[in-house]
Formats: sequence, C-alpha cells, structure tokens
Amino acid sequence: MHVPRTAGGSIVNELMKTNWVILGHDVTSPHYMHLSKFRKIHPLKEAYFIGAVRNPYDRLVSAYHFLKAGGDNEMDKKDAEKFINQFDSFETFVLKQFSWLKSRSTLKQIHLKPQYYWITKSNKLLIDQLFKFEQLDKLFDFVVAHSEIKHEMISHVHASKHSNYQDYYSTSMKKLVQRAYYLDFKLFNYKV
Repeated sequence: MHVPRTAGGSIVNELMKTNWVILGHDVTSPHYMHLSKFRKIHPLKEAYFIGAVRNPYDRLVSAYHFLKAGGDNEMDKKDAEKFINQFDSFETFVLKQFSWLKSRSTLKQIHLKPQYYWITKSNKLLIDQLFKFEQLDKLFDFVVAHSEIKHEMISHVHASKHSNYQDYYSTSMKKLVQRAYYLDFKLFNYKV
C-alpha cells in the first residue's frame, strides 16, 4: 500500500515491473479502492500486505515542499494553489491551514490526508507488515528479499528539498499538527 510521502515512489517504479500489486492513493481514479474493500473482494485479498508510515511532522514538511514545487501532476498543481501557494512560508501555512476552521478541508488533500486513512479501519491495521520511513533500509531489504529488485535499482524519487523537519516547528505549530494528526502519532508510535 503506497501511503503518500512515505518513500513509496522510490520503490513503486521498480515494483511495477514485477508481479507485485501496488495499491495507490489517487482517490480520484476510477480504479481506486480502499485497502479495506480490496481485502474483502479482490482475488488477492489473502496476499501479504506491506506499507510504510512517516513521522507526521516530517511528512507534513515533505508534503508542503512537494506541493510547493508543483507535485507531479495537474491535480497536485491545483491542490498547491488551493492549499499551499497562498502562504509565504511553512509556518504561515500550518498556522492558517491547521486552525480549527480550515483543518477539516486541508486534511482531505491526498498528500496531507492522515496516514491512518490509507492503512487502517476502525483504528486496526489492515496491512501485515508496517515499515517506518525513518528505517527505509528495512523496507528496501524486504522488497529485495521478496522480488527480483536489487538495492541499486531503488532510487529516491519525488524527494522534496528541505532542511530537517525539526527546524520548521514552533511549539504552537506542533500543537496544531498534533491535533490534526493525532491518530497517526498514536497508532504508529510517534512522539508528539
């Protein structure tokens, strides 16, 4: 399961050349199916499912910079205009878009949507093995061990350019992000 902004793009390009099935996150696609539905009705419902998550603070910085740079398609560009480009900084973006009034609509954007949405139902994990972005080597080792892909074939794609995420946050910004991504912090054991 490819959760946005968790390095999925780095292996998806190679996995598409194999017999692996990649569940994407483009909810506008007519082929999109949430993992909970896929696991019930698809012939591969008994397959072994993996996915990755990322520290919500880090993921938000990454998503902001990714969209600010235009993303990878027209929908990303439109979403950047709607959610990102009106703000002159990450700080202003967080303080304005994650206020009580705005966060509900902001969290519907694909790259800003909480990670739990993609891989849980009723707060129960729907995948068999969860990897963390902070330990990508474990994910890459798993993929290499279970496919024809070699380590050298995996390249980091769609990486956003930014400083360490910790440099971006004030206490008030952290509180807004903690509230917006409460279940991501809780379910995936990230410190607030």
